[in-house]
Amino acid sequence: MSIGASLSRTLERMRASRARAKIAFDADRKGWLICVAVLIVTIVRSGVTYSFGMFVVQLEKAYHRPLAEQSKYQQS
Repeated sequence: MSIGASLSRTLERMRASRARAKIAFDADRKGWLICVAVLIVTIVRSGVTYSFGMFVVQLEKAYHRPLAEQSKYQQS
């Protein structure tokens, strides 16, 4: 076996490997897109859930009542 034949076979293997890697990357891209979408939805959902405390002070000012008095009416 000559060096030229060995080199051409090695290059052909490398090209085939790159082609398989590109196919795998294209398939994985969809998975990463789903992960990023889930991350964005989680951040927005958490922001909405945990931002209620920022509005409590504004609610107290708007209704001129402390929060304890407001929650007393909501429980009954």
